[in-house]
Amino acid sequence: MSQVGWAFDERRKLFKSATQGAALELRVECAHAGCGIRAGLTRSYQPLGTVDVLVDGVVRTAAFSQASPNWRARKKLETVNYFVTIVEPARFLNRSVAQQGFEPLAAGNHTVEFRCRGETEAAARSFPSAYRPHEVQVRSVVVYYEPEDAM
Repeated sequence: MSQVGWAFDERRKLFKSATQGAALELRVECAHAGCGIRAGLTRSYQPLGTVDVLVDGVVRTAAFSQASPNWRARKKLETVNYFVTIVEPARFLNRSVAQQGFEPLAAGNHTVEFRCRGETEAAARSFPSAYRPHEVQVRSVVVYYEPEDAM
């Protein structure tokens, strides 16, 4: 693990950063070819920042906003652990994903990197917040496998 520009919040059990370009790298193992990766990221009605997620140096999720202005508009004043699929397992990959050059993960070790963009979605910037400007939070990473005959 490498955490340049990130801090671990012991009380809330999460990594956080508001520094543009800060990189949190985690090594994960895919026990079977074709596994998927999900990340537990904080999602809130408050103006949190945006994050890029890379797998083995390739951007798989770009500028994911952890702020949800539509939640605030609907008076859904929640802050939750929100699971985002970073890599679909092989059995769910569709042609449009494959055409973007994303292949299923091979068995073995991989690097998942969370890169803080140091920015907040424009629609959320004016909201009051309990967080630092542009703060992003990573709560968990899950590597999972869905065998072809699972259903």
